[in-house]
Amino acid sequence: MEKYRLLSVWRWTSRLLSLLALAVLCATMVTVWPDGRDLEPTEFAALAILLVSTGGVALWTMGVWIGDPHGLSHERPEAEQSYKSKD
Repeated sequence: MEKYRLLSVWRWTSRLLSLLALAVLCATMVTVWPDGRDLEPTEFAALAILLVSTGGVALWTMGVWIGDPHGLSHERPEAEQSYKSKD
């Protein structure tokens, strides 16, 4: 049981850190977003990299919050027992 408690702490830590990373990237985006002026190529490249990074962290955050905490190969004994009891 100690193993699952440790995994639970790690799961919540990774969820909170992913939200923090997303918030920092969004705050950076708001800070450096151009206000109607022409962009130089380096500024355009920096904003493109920031947009891609923010999108990647957003997908990662959704995966951490929505995903199965034990992975795809996790066996669910309760479901198996209820299935076997129907037979």
